[in-house]
Amino acid sequence: MYLRILGSALLAASAVAFTPAAELAGRFQGSLPTPIGELAAVYEFVPDGDSFRGSLVLSGSDAFPIADGKVRGDSVFFSVDLSAVVLHHRGLLAGDTLAVMINDGTAEFGAKLARVKAN
Repeated sequence: MYLRILGSALLAASAVAFTPAAELAGRFQGSLPTPIGELAAVYEFVPDGDSFRGSLVLSGSDAFPIADGKVRGDSVFFSVDLSAVVLHHRGLLAGDTLAVMINDGTAEFGAKLARVKAN
């Protein structure tokens, strides 16, 4: 009986541990402030256990891969290598909104991203 209860508790705990990455799954869009003006951005997040991977597409660019995707509670952390600069992201997921702070090594700026609803 004790083992059954312990097993159920461990299963429930593991489901909770993987839930945040699963909630991040999908596309989020917004705009990023840059020295040359606002750039439209589309992030796609793909859960991978308790972490995630994905891509970032900026206005008129190819997709840049997301690296080092981690989820801790409501917080997300990842980086995107744009070749000339690496953007380090830290964000807070609240439902269909992801608020991120992005550091490019010289400055930090914020952006608000909204989940793209499937048609």
